[in-house]
Amino acid sequence: MKKIEFNKTSNIFINTGIIALYRYLVKFERKNPAVNLNYQLYDDKLIIESDDILHLLEEAYYFMGKEIYDTSSKRQLRDADKYYFVEKPFKYGKFPKMSSFGLAGFITKAPFGPAPTPRIKPVKFSNLFNENPEFAHNIAKVYSENNLKLKGFVIENEKIKPDEKQSKGDSNIYLNEPYTKAPRLEFKKKYFEKGDKYCVVTKESFKDLVSSKGSFAFTSSVTSFNSFLQTDDSIKISFKAKYLALFSPSLAMYAYIDGYDSFISSFFNTSSLKKLLSLYPEEFFYEKREMQSWAFSFQQNIRIHNFGYSKKDDVKFSNPYSDAYSPQEIVFLILLTFYKKKFADELAYKNIEEVDSDELLGLLEIDKSPISLVTFKADKFASTLRPNFYEEYSNVKFIIQLIHKLESNKKKRVPIGELWRGLTFKNSKIEAINDFSKKMKLQRQIRIKVIDHLLRGKSILTVIESLFQKSYLLLANNDNPGSRRYDLVLEFLKIYEQSINFGTTIMEESLQQRAIGLGKSIGYAIINYENPKNDNEKKANAKNGRKYLIGLHKARTIEQFRETLIRIQRKYQVSVANEILESLNEKNYVAIKQYAQIGALNSLNVVLSNQKDY
Repeated sequence: MKKIEFNKTSNIFINTGIIALYRYLVKFERKNPAVNLNYQLYDDKLIIESDDILHLLEEAYYFMGKEIYDTSSKRQLRDADKYYFVEKPFKYGKFPKMSSFGLAGFITKAPFGPAPTPRIKPVKFSNLFNENPEFAHNIAKVYSENNLKLKGFVIENEKIKPDEKQSKGDSNIYLNEPYTKAPRLEFKKKYFEKGDKYCVVTKESFKDLVSSKGSFAFTSSVTSFNSFLQTDDSIKISFKAKYLALFSPSLAMYAYIDGYDSFISSFFNTSSLKKLLSLYPEEFFYEKREMQSWAFSFQQNIRIHNFGYSKKDDVKFSNPYSDAYSPQEIVFLILLTFYKKKFADELAYKNIEEVDSDELLGLLEIDKSPISLVTFKADKFASTLRPNFYEEYSNVKFIIQLIHKLESNKKKRVPIGELWRGLTFKNSKIEAINDFSKKMKLQRQIRIKVIDHLLRGKSILTVIESLFQKSYLLLANNDNPGSRRYDLVLEFLKIYEQSINFGTTIMEESLQQRAIGLGKSIGYAIINYENPKNDNEKKANAKNGRKYLIGLHKARTIEQFRETLIRIQRKYQVSVANEILESLNEKNYVAIKQYAQIGALNSLNVVLSNQKDY
């Protein structure tokens, strides 16, 4: 057997595993240039050829395992107290305890799961003592010099002897290399030979299968990932399926939030393996040594694009990941990162200065393939993490185009950083909560809802209306609803709603603009009522317009809306264009009312929050 094919399937873990295997073969070949190896990735399969192919697959697997499964925290590295021993010539090495983070942690059940599974099985020290006393003595000497104990033995006057009273210490000895957290695999030829045993994952038949246990994350919790497995971990699958599934954690884009209490992970998905490979630039991922050095080791593995803005007292905010509390926010940040990285690279490579949103997908070379992002979340439950959220977002291309429209909007650029901050909301009730994590989540509920709507292509008009309305009521009461540029949020709303063609709402762009213009006229008239002499009088006018804005909000029919407009006309001498009144119908009046209210509240909130009239 000198050639093996790994074929694309409908399983996200298998396809991701193929890409991960390909990437590690590239790394393995660079490190071992003399290795006899040929491999080629196609749209539908990966072909590997070697004279000693099983040994090659094994070496590649444990090569990956050292990077992805064998991870140690900063503290574990500092307190390293594990040893492995080589008999001839005698030598030993020291290594730290290990945990597995990210998706690998779900497979190994770290840190609450079984003990690590060394590639070379450990031996009992008691057996070494009887069968190889010289080797045992050398090992015992190392233990003695480092004030460590061996279970069932004591060392006196540099001599070792059995002692049943010694109940503490190590009983297993690791030989030749440190243990590994990567699940142990047996590389046997029969697992690749054709037979009559069918694999439900790869849709192939082999002479023998292996247990699926310890292969896939979430088999019993998120059946959308592994419907073929249902909840039975004892079902048999092919060795190829298990092998690839164990590679998949290396490309799982993950982030822990609330310390390590919540976990969010995502995979790209598309129709071609070669295209899938292109969606995972290596620069996206942090290197292992970087993640080890953090206070919260391995808390995220994606280099999320940082954007900065000033907070109170000129404190700079730059890491959006630390401000995210939901899978929707993390997904959006991944897509923003993808856009920023790929777009910047392509512009520089092709020497292009300007691209519109229609040309963008072609520039990024993602225009001809479907792309989605598979995402799940798990929260702490007792002593483990339990998955409770799964979604496949197919709106990836649209979101990338939307980000580009916002960032490159000539009329008024909408920086994502300002939008990220502007969609948070707070009030005195939220601020009174002592639980920091709970408080942060509540402050971000509007942002989470907005992003969730974006990812699904749903209108956000009602959500933004609510944000502006709640902010106005707090500002009118001298309270603080949080920092935001209302004009940028409004511009974002206009661009987004135009992009989705308003969903089921029948409204042309010109009518949207007129409705917003009507609202701005109302807001301007309220602020400048009776020619205020200073900002304080303008604020007083803005507050006094409250009952009219509430009336506009509460209008439930076209007639009530018209009546409210007439009252505002009489009070503030506002001119309402006939085009607006003539365009009102049962399908669009709610949207027109919402846009008008948002337009008015935009002006009022700007004055009440001491912002410039941009």
